[in-house]
Amino acid sequence: MCNYLARKLGIPSEQVDTKKTFDSFGLDSAEAVRMVGDLEDFVGHRLSPSLPYKYPTIDALSQHLEAGKKR
Repeated sequence: MCNYLARKLGIPSEQVDTKKTFDSFGLDSAEAVRMVGDLEDFVGHRLSPSLPYKYPTIDALSQHLEAGKKR
């Protein structure tokens, strides 16, 4: 997710603040859906397109995805 946002913003991934909300990066709903699609490819299974709204930061979404792996 850091790399995705870094490419979108044109900044190094180290400069992406994982505690900032996705919308604060200028991610609109269409871009959020594309990001979820890219995440689906990465994790290898379907994800809800509402994830960036339920878990609005990289930290929150990462924790949610990690918790799902443990089930």
